[in-house]
Amino acid sequence: SALANVGWMTHLSGVSDIAASFVEQSLEIQPDGGIALWYLAKIRFDGLGDAAGAIEPLQRLLDYENLPEELRTEAERLLAEAEGGQ
Repeated sequence: SALANVGWMTHLSGVSDIAASFVEQSLEIQPDGGIALWYLAKIRFDGLGDAAGAIEPLQRLLDYENLPEELRTEAERLLAEAEGGQ
């Protein structure tokens, strides 16, 4: 969604706490927003240093059957890293 994209751009500009809230709002509106789940996991993991907070959105993302293989591989890698960091 547009709100998720604004969140991602906000994260890229270095304001990850506000970015996370944009993406969380996007998921409240559209809970099955796959790219928003990816953004939220990356923002929490990379931007906020919250490995535990990245696990749930990654697990939800990996439930998608039609997830592009490249994204699935990256999400699985990040999930393993997040779970290992607890």
